Amino acid sequence: MRYLAIALAILATPTFAAPVEFDANWEDLTFRGINATEYGYNGNTLVIQADNSSSVTYKSLPPTEFDSTQVSWNWAVSSSVPVTDLTRKGGDDRNVTIYFMFLDRKSAD
Repeated sequence: MRYLAIALAILATPTFAAPVEFDANWEDLTFRGINATEYGYNGNTLVIQADNSSSVTYKSLPPTEFDSTQVSWNWAVSSSVPVTDLTRKGGDDRNVTIYFMFLDRKSAD
């Protein structure tokens, strides 16, 4: 059974006025016993290559972005995972998952 799960987490909310760059400031979180997904940070583009892997890439934004309230992105899939039965354990494969974490100002500082 092919397993693919990719997660992308951003630890704040970017604004339209200040795009989040995919640069060397991103950090990867891997899971013991699971192959790491490969990320390519190319300025305004994030390339994700995964095969039987899972990991998270994330970036904390600077305090100047803490009051942001909107996010926008474009994405495309060049090779998709197969359709799975989501009622079965392990059947939650997807091309990408995007998470946003919002912290109160005290926790974020």
